[in-house]
Amino acid sequence: MKGMLFKPDVLKGKLHAIEQYGEAVTRRLINIDHLGWLKCDDAPYCFIHKDTGEHHTFKPRYQVGETVYAKEAWRIGAWDEDSARVCIDYELDNFCRKEWLDWPGDYDDFNRIWIECSDDAQKAGFKTDEYDKYHWKPGESPCRWRSPLHLRAIHARTFFEVTDVRPERFVLANLTFEEWQKEGGHAAAELLYACDGKWVWRCALKEAKGKD
Repeated sequence: MKGMLFKPDVLKGKLHAIEQYGEAVTRRLINIDHLGWLKCDDAPYCFIHKDTGEHHTFKPRYQVGETVYAKEAWRIGAWDEDSARVCIDYELDNFCRKEWLDWPGDYDDFNRIWIECSDDAQKAGFKTDEYDKYHWKPGESPCRWRSPLHLRAIHARTFFEVTDVRPERFVLANLTFEEWQKEGGHAAAELLYACDGKWVWRCALKEAKGKD
């Protein structure tokens, strides 16, 4: 399953938009010469170069009907080295998941993670019990916060269904208030300014359940 990266406040804004409007919107830059290419009228993803007349089809990363997961900052809330399972905390709202989740991949990778977590606990002043286990209250893990880039689908909590994908020449001045809200409001301002005047994929999203 593909992941979709969001800044914390932007993700929060999009979740609020789904509650208010039934959908959120995200715009992603198309890897294209933004000045040289024009949109064809006869095909949804086809562009024509204004100087050479060359036609090219640019395929979006996300497809209509696809379920994607939101990549957000996270940390290990707890771990069990015997079963190679973890609990996950999320930085956005400090939400603590209490169910045990498998760690995908080989045990060497999990071994690296729990050694890092043990180091974090020691640095924070925690001591192990007679069974060599650490203890703290849920949500108070001393483990380091980790980049959203490294959040795996199996550890995600927020999933979206892509309901529409279309290319557009984005003009910030033409953005409606509702569309602004669907993008995440002021939290998304920096990203929207970066897209102004450029070709983007406009992706519409609704909340979805995760897939195995």
